Amino acid sequence: MTDTIYDYVSNYSAVDADIKSWYNTNASVNRISFSSSTRRDIVYARTVLGMKHYAASLSNFAGLGGIIIGPPIPAPAAYTYLKTDNLYSPIPSDAYTAAVAAGGGIPISDDAHTSFGRILNKPHYHPRDLNGNKIETHSFYGL
Repeated sequence: MTDTIYDYVSNYSAVDADIKSWYNTNASVNRISFSSSTRRDIVYARTVLGMKHYAASLSNFAGLGGIIIGPPIPAPAAYTYLKTDNLYSPIPSDAYTAAVAAGGGIPISDDAHTSFGRILNKPHYHPRDLNGNKIETHSFYGL
């Protein structure tokens, strides 16, 4: 372990340059690579572990939009969570079910907002309450 730390310290400038390059110059390429491994992990968690819903927040990664996927939330708690915060589900039917449960009415389906180059945005549902009023949270879906 000590050798690893000394190796890092002795190569700090090179490592720092690589990190800056990763975030600035090649951001879109690395985001796609990261996104692929994230999708694999989410499919595994959904299929094997039964995790259907995750906390989500809006992002604008390198001007490309997108969402940040947070920790998993069990189904009953996810429905309550979606009343005030954004949620992500990999499968559209899970996102729809969450939106129905959160609002009580038929959700509004919305395509990904990809204008202005925000190609990483996701399609989603907006829950509606029993009076048909749109709830401003998002139930995102898609891999």
